[in-house]
Amino acid sequence: MKTYAQVTILLILSTFFFRDIQAQERYKTYQNVRFEFCLDVPYQIFEAQRPPENGDGLRFLSRYGESLLITHGGHSLGKSLKQEMEFELETGDFRDRKREITYERIAEDFFILSGYVGEKIFYQRTHLENKIFKSLYLEYPKAEKERFNEIISHMVKNFPNCSSN
Repeated sequence: MKTYAQVTILLILSTFFFRDIQAQERYKTYQNVRFEFCLDVPYQIFEAQRPPENGDGLRFLSRYGESLLITHGGHSLGKSLKQEMEFELETGDFRDRKREITYERIAEDFFILSGYVGEKIFYQRTHLENKIFKSLYLEYPKAEKERFNEIISHMVKNFPNCSSN
């Protein structure tokens, strides 16, 4: 009897263990050669779309289009980080959709904007490095907030640098 109980307990524990492993995202690094930045992208969620001819970044969509990731670079053309953030706050929209910004932060070399666009959450992080803006923009369903908080934490650890590769 003890053997049956021990096997049952081991099966239950292994089920929880494997479920935790499956819940962890797997990442592939996208490297932008033109603007010299990298971003770890959860490849189980996002599929790369056709790259633009100018090589400024890449757009990723989730399988059913419910989530969006855009990463790109661009020359600052003399704009400061604060000016770029103010521009983003003034325009207040993304792709002709009004954004409701609920969080903003500016640091020495980056700014963050977050909030809602339609029925989704958005997160934007833009760095200024060597007169180049390097940005990531995420948009995802509100129901996925907890999962994407973990994904964002992972993605920003090394963004925009390629040091982890």
